[in-house]
Amino acid sequence: MRLCDLADRNSLRIPRGSEQGPAPPPRHGAGAGGACITLQYVSNVIIHNIHVHDCVPAGNANVRASPTHYGWRTRSDGDGISLYSARDVWVDHCALSRCADGLIDSIMGSTAITVSNSYFSHHNEVMLLGHSDEYLLDSAM
Repeated sequence: MRLCDLADRNSLRIPRGSEQGPAPPPRHGAGAGGACITLQYVSNVIIHNIHVHDCVPAGNANVRASPTHYGWRTRSDGDGISLYSARDVWVDHCALSRCADGLIDSIMGSTAITVSNSYFSHHNEVMLLGHSDEYLLDSAM
């Protein structure tokens, strides 16, 4: 699967499909000002050359789950990238800054997460690994 399509200024479209390699990077990186990226129950995803900044809490709305399906999503807390029960995710050459909550949250048993060659700025809660000491799946991270 690849993450490459900016649907509009406030959301990123993440098409479900067969596993694929990364899309060629945009020339100067795609911008996602105000948008948040949430990956739930997915695997083999590469997020490459994206600038996520000024992410704010949003939600209580329908969110695209595939090219043909929208699903109800409750309010997010303003993380730049939220990984929820995701595995084999690579965040590479991204820039994240000034988000309302964390820049990257990897929670609910997310595993095999790689963050490389990325730049974090203007924030004091950069990364959350696991949401609770009592949650058994987070202990395997």
